[in-house]
Amino acid sequence: METIRCKFRCEELKQYDSRVPRRREDGTYETVRRILYSVILCPIYSDKEGSENKRFWDAQPTGRFELGMVKESSFEIGRDYYIDIAPCPE
Repeated sequence: METIRCKFRCEELKQYDSRVPRRREDGTYETVRRILYSVILCPIYSDKEGSENKRFWDAQPTGRFELGMVKESSFEIGRDYYIDIAPCPE
């Protein structure tokens, strides 16, 4: 399989509270609050013939990519991003 390049637009950035277990020195666990982040990207669209966005839309017309992170991201709402998909070496 060759690398597949997708083009997505950042549609939403989310921040939310979570609770995660943390081990204490004595071996017991406590639940601590942690801020988590998420970015949602959707396929771009264009009907302008010959444009890069039209070529990508014709090849990948549906989908959604959501990435959860523990650090705040540098994604920007409304900005386009490439996502390359390639098989991992065995």
